[in-house]
Amino acid sequence: MGTARPRQGACPLHLHLQPPIERGHLGAPGRAAQANAVRGQTIVVQDSHPRLGDAGFRFHPDRSGQPNEGDPQSERSRDQDPRRPLRRAVRRGNAFGGRHPRAVQERTVPSGVGRRRPDRPRGDFGVRRRDASARPEREIGTRAGSVLRSDRGGALPTQERSGLAGHGSPGHRASAGGPRSSIERTPAGGHPGRGPVNRERLATSLRTRVACEPLLQLLRECAVDTGATLYLVGGSVRDAALRRRCQDADLTVVRHAAPLVDEISRRLGTRGFRFHKRGVTTWRFATPSGDVDLVDAVRCGLEHDLRRRELTINAMAYDLVEQNVVDPLGGLKDLRAKRLRAPGADTFREDPARCLRAARFLAELPGFRIERDTRRWLIREAPRLRRVAVERIREELSKLFGGIRPHDGLAAVHEWGLLDPLLPELSPLHGCAAGRDRTDVWRHTVKTIEMSATRPRLPSFGTVRDRDELPLLRWTLFLHDMAKPTTLVVEPSGKPTFHGHEERGAAMADALLKRLRFESHTRRRITQLIRWHLRPGHLADAGAPARGMRRLARDAGDDLPLLCLHAACDAQGSGGSGDAARWRRMSRVLRTLPEIQSKLRALPDTPLLSGADVIRATGLTPGPRIGELLRKIAEARDDGRVSTRRQALAYLEEVTRSPAPSGTSS
Repeated sequence: MGTARPRQGACPLHLHLQPPIERGHLGAPGRAAQANAVRGQTIVVQDSHPRLGDAGFRFHPDRSGQPNEGDPQSERSRDQDPRRPLRRAVRRGNAFGGRHPRAVQERTVPSGVGRRRPDRPRGDFGVRRRDASARPEREIGTRAGSVLRSDRGGALPTQERSGLAGHGSPGHRASAGGPRSSIERTPAGGHPGRGPVNRERLATSLRTRVACEPLLQLLRECAVDTGATLYLVGGSVRDAALRRRCQDADLTVVRHAAPLVDEISRRLGTRGFRFHKRGVTTWRFATPSGDVDLVDAVRCGLEHDLRRRELTINAMAYDLVEQNVVDPLGGLKDLRAKRLRAPGADTFREDPARCLRAARFLAELPGFRIERDTRRWLIREAPRLRRVAVERIREELSKLFGGIRPHDGLAAVHEWGLLDPLLPELSPLHGCAAGRDRTDVWRHTVKTIEMSATRPRLPSFGTVRDRDELPLLRWTLFLHDMAKPTTLVVEPSGKPTFHGHEERGAAMADALLKRLRFESHTRRRITQLIRWHLRPGHLADAGAPARGMRRLARDAGDDLPLLCLHAACDAQGSGGSGDAARWRRMSRVLRTLPEIQSKLRALPDTPLLSGADVIRATGLTPGPRIGELLRKIAEARDDGRVSTRRQALAYLEEVTRSPAPSGTSS
């Protein structure tokens, strides 16, 4: 898409305007892999993007995702016997300069194994079982953000699959941004025909994980050598049961803590950081694979340590030495029931930030619901959130925005009364008329965030840089209309208007983000996106003038992808009778903007004139007027009106004949 070469570390992506693909999981090739394909079709499966893999958008790399129709191996496979098993070739994705860690899997499907249903558009294929006595079919699925695409341009439908580990390897723990193993996930309650998840199955999965991860194997060896009793606890066990990737390891030692800490320090070559929290001593070891927290529970015991945790699904432990699962509070039963339950009534009184963590788990674990007594205890302690450090609130909200269903977490935040003690600036959004979508601003805000997770019908655009982009986009969607209550004016016709809410909203968002201790760079990006979020819509309503399109592409710069995403989610999250027509205009604009930016970036980076040249040619003193003239010359160059230094000087002389705007120095 364009001739501009992306920056070092940037990953060129395409987002396709197609119906959403249901969330599933990548499994081993089986009969469903054949039944989901058409004659002679090559399916290219690209695993989730290392930085925006949980975005809910469907990413497709520029070159590695294209079907290899000219490959003689693929051509020969078209005429093979359909009874032969699937051929599977794995090659590294060199579309990213050899640096991208993902592997592209090309599966060449034998001919005559599937049929397109006449009631579905081309590219969508139904699964029909030819033999009723055959074994149950397994589906080809994708992780969040993955792509199944065919050489006919269609996307294969998959069904949503989520749940607990029933068998097989729990997967490798990769470093940040590293490759994830392609593991078939099972629905809640276990895989069909394999029984529900129990302690034995979970223990088997955890034994495999410990054997596959050098860090956990090292910790187990340290415990065996020192005679310590060491448990893997909390989110590590929960994520192993849910087949989710876990970054950190939480451990609890209930015997011989001091010798174990010394042995771990000796093996790792670093001394752990010791701190006390609520009367509990914890050592933290920083490793390349993530942080390792070691809790000293020698005095209180393991069960007391587990009861201190916020939810029963986090109150399970795995004995690294004896290799068995300890579940005194019924966490596995709650996992099977998809239930969030607190161990006791004092859970949220001890740490009010757990109220927000419960909402975050609703965003991260689709289909889970909170238990009635837990909800009552949580709401009772919600006002105490005002005492929580703003850094913790920022981190929990950012994790919520990085979840699979952030709109569920936000709905819980509002329903449980957490919004007012957390962010009182946003409380007026509830009940404020939003205008075109005929609802209040709060519901519109939640709807736009839902669009970012469930509706990947977005046009293609340039580059996405790092894993923080998705939470940053959702922070922008969360705050983009926060000034509407203060700028609301109802016209005589009864229509509400919000003139200037983007400028005032940017100022209000900057103050809120500063209070939450965001970095200045992140704060500047979010407020700039809020300030610009109406510009794509204005261009669409004005017929997409070329000069305005170029100006927006130039002004947005590296944040143009996020601006396009924001505009698309905002448009799709709004209702009204003109929604379909407006979305068609908007999508045309969003398709064109990346192309314009690519052409602008293909131009030479060296400006035609420097600030010193402008000062010598005009006799002006240094000041804002010089920068304004340089911007006008750059715009004239983008428009094609000037292309050489001589033309730029002539254009500068023409511009300086007009009087300088008030407030500028000359």
